[in-house]
Amino acid sequence: MGDIADGLINGDFDSETGEYLGEGPGYPRTRSKSLPWEKGKSVNAPPGHINRIRALVKELKIYKKWHHVAYEYRKVPPNKRSLDPRSLQRVAKGICNEFGAFETYCKTLITKKDEQTK
Repeated sequence: MGDIADGLINGDFDSETGEYLGEGPGYPRTRSKSLPWEKGKSVNAPPGHINRIRALVKELKIYKKWHHVAYEYRKVPPNKRSLDPRSLQRVAKGICNEFGAFETYCKTLITKKDEQTK
């Protein structure tokens, strides 16, 4: 996918107008809060485990969005991946239960990228 499409899916851009909203929470959003999951308070703010994963991916400067890395780590086939906030929360919660292994996996991604650039 292109950068704009990824930005719409990740919530960097308003999914209705295309306006840039800043770094997204990992799922589509709008300025008008008209999407179903934006109306419920429990899903509006990403929970701590999503923030923890996002912070690690950003700290290690991994070239993918956090949810792509999370789904790859959990070995979820591309056709089964969902950007529904509840699905993302379930995946993130499972990863936080084994965060050390996930951190090791992320570090191997960096190593692979470095080897490809040589």
